[in-house]
Amino acid sequence: MFLSKEREKTNDYILHQTNRLRYTYLQIPVLRSLVAMSIGGCHSLRTLLSPSIARGLVKLKALSIFGCEKIEEIVAAAAEGDEETEDDNIFPQLTELSLKNLPNLRTLLSPSIARGLVKLETLEIENCEKIEEIVAAAAEGDEETEDDNIFPQLTELSLHNLPNLRSFSQGKCNFKWPLVKFIRIRGCCNMKKFCFGSVSIPWEVRLDVSDVGENVLQELKNSRKEK
Repeated sequence: MFLSKEREKTNDYILHQTNRLRYTYLQIPVLRSLVAMSIGGCHSLRTLLSPSIARGLVKLKALSIFGCEKIEEIVAAAAEGDEETEDDNIFPQLTELSLKNLPNLRTLLSPSIARGLVKLETLEIENCEKIEEIVAAAAEGDEETEDDNIFPQLTELSLHNLPNLRSFSQGKCNFKWPLVKFIRIRGCCNMKKFCFGSVSIPWEVRLDVSDVGENVLQELKNSRKEK
């Protein structure tokens, strides 16, 4: 079954249960009006978006991807020889990101894309068996700098059943989350450290952490700050 909707009033794009799709194609006028995108059951899809298409999603607020067994990356890396543009212009309005049952996804976001998600409030990742980190370390040869502006509006983080996750980020990214209310990390048995930069969360944040490395919960507790 193939279901595609571009609705003028709701500005939602739905793509579910198609086995032949390898890329998503959207016209520029449609891109610029979308506020929600749901992709599910597309079993041949390996890459969701090219960088140029991703940059066109200037109003996108909610992105949900689930049950796409071959997907390896959300936004493709720029091809060699392509004109370089800033990745931190991707998803500038995104507030909700949900990824479930993507067994071949290894890394979610490059550092430059992550820096651009200044409005992200909810991040949910579940049953992605190969994912090793959420925010990738800088690529070899790229200058790595500490950055305090990764997900500054985050209120809820949920990581569940990610058996190969080693850390939230192995780069020097720092995460200051003054608004976060709830952090759930379960079934991430290879996660030995939350991040290799630093994390700062409010004292009153609710922590639900189990089946992870023994130091992760203590690291999060030690990062809590009183008002």
